Amino acid sequence: MSPIPEYYQTFEAELVALCASTLAGFKSGSIFSVRPVNHPYIEEKVTRWDTILSPMGIRMRILCQGNQNCQTIIYVYRPAMAQSDLDDPLAQKILAGFGCLEYDLESVIAHMSQRLGEAFDSFPHEIGLLIGYPAEDVDGFIRHKGCNFTCNGLWKAYGCPHQRQKFFSKCRKCERVCTILFSGDTPVEKLAVARRPVF
Repeated sequence: MSPIPEYYQTFEAELVALCASTLAGFKSGSIFSVRPVNHPYIEEKVTRWDTILSPMGIRMRILCQGNQNCQTIIYVYRPAMAQSDLDDPLAQKILAGFGCLEYDLESVIAHMSQRLGEAFDSFPHEIGLLIGYPAEDVDGFIRHKGCNFTCNGLWKAYGCPHQRQKFFSKCRKCERVCTILFSGDTPVEKLAVARRPVF
């Protein structure tokens, strides 16, 4: 097995590899996790990148602080897009089913942070609403317990398979391009798009 390239061993490499679709403006949000070996280092990184990316409409925050058994979960998101997702009546119905009765972005993030803190071995199903999964797919996954999906890609989808596969393909291409550019020394901030995706 080849050694892991050095650029994959950094906070920024994880950010690019797992959040490229949000940086490029395709998805409203993404999450990635880092080992909680140094909380001040992680907090400093999150604060730094939140400051750099916020002028482009992208925010970063710690969604769940890790401990010895769990990794720290970082949330990268576009507030305007994320709020638009949460304005969907179906998304609000799903959230209400999990005890979240306020649908503004900050309230939902707080709800999700609490739920993540309570779930030691799995992600809350409704987290998909914060990371760009269509409410139709989140609802389908919950109702069918992960079965009977129309297609499986970046997540299990329950909507039009053609549309979902097209979107999955676009996101994968974005991830490949961003990773290649990052490995060639393109800085993260140059991969972030202020408004419309360039891919």
